[in-house]
Amino acid sequence: MSRYVILDIGSNTSKLLVGQYTREKGLIEEYQSSFSCRISSEKRDGIQLLISHEKISHIVKAIKILLIEAEKFHPYESILVGTEALRRTKNITQLKQAILEETGLSLIVLSGEQEANGIAQGITTDPKYNHLTDFHAFDLGGGSLEIIQVNQKDVTRTASMPLGSVALMRQLIPDPFSPIDEKLKSLVINSTRRILEREAPGLGKCKFLIASGGTIVHLRKTLEVELFGQEIPKKFGELNRFYIKGLASEMCGLDLKDRRKKFPLIPEDRLDIFPIGLLTILGVMDYLQVDEIHHTFHNLRYGIIACPDFLKKA
Repeated sequence: MSRYVILDIGSNTSKLLVGQYTREKGLIEEYQSSFSCRISSEKRDGIQLLISHEKISHIVKAIKILLIEAEKFHPYESILVGTEALRRTKNITQLKQAILEETGLSLIVLSGEQEANGIAQGITTDPKYNHLTDFHAFDLGGGSLEIIQVNQKDVTRTASMPLGSVALMRQLIPDPFSPIDEKLKSLVINSTRRILEREAPGLGKCKFLIASGGTIVHLRKTLEVELFGQEIPKKFGELNRFYIKGLASEMCGLDLKDRRKKFPLIPEDRLDIFPIGLLTILGVMDYLQVDEIHHTFHNLRYGIIACPDFLKKA
């Protein structure tokens, strides 16, 4: 087996995964780490981002630290990829050059279609779901949302949309530190549904919905602690619309200070965007006509380890 180090520079958080994959043994995770970068909050030039010199230095420094940590695993190859925020970065060449000079590695900025296909590949490495033949999936990040349709184990539809939590917060929420009223809640949910209708028409009724991304992870952890004090009992389903809607309403009713007190499990750098993520999830569920989400950790990084050859087309 070949051991890979995959570092995904995301819009809100950058994440590292060290692992190996074979069809016989599946994907073996050996190490994970992350750092907050919030690229989507950088200065803008129209619809493009301009990453500051300070932010570039922060990103490069964090990458070097993570790669040093990963080196003890003696990887066959280390791969750096970027997604939505970097697709929209005007001075991406400057960031690429800084990374190359400091690490010797080339940053690969994936297209939305490549990102969605990588996520689909990642889901197939999750033993909980590799028996499924027909399902939908989405990955919710800070800058974008990728949605995937699988029929008879073939990826038949992919779409990448600017529905990330940071992106929607900047567009629709005037003051993310204050409570979010009913009008703004409806605006986020309806905007999500309209963009899905426009960018991913004809997906049809969903039989089984799988989801990944930081908001999903912290949603699950919060529900487990708040409602049950343990793993969510199977009779309630994994992530049920009723509980997601209730949590979204509670969080939207609080300002940032009270969110911090009430929900200490949610990281500080997510407290402003977390309610937006929950409302986006509800919009996706409305569009796909489902009442339950099934969570997976196996997203883009897992897909690259399982099938790194697709990056050659980047």
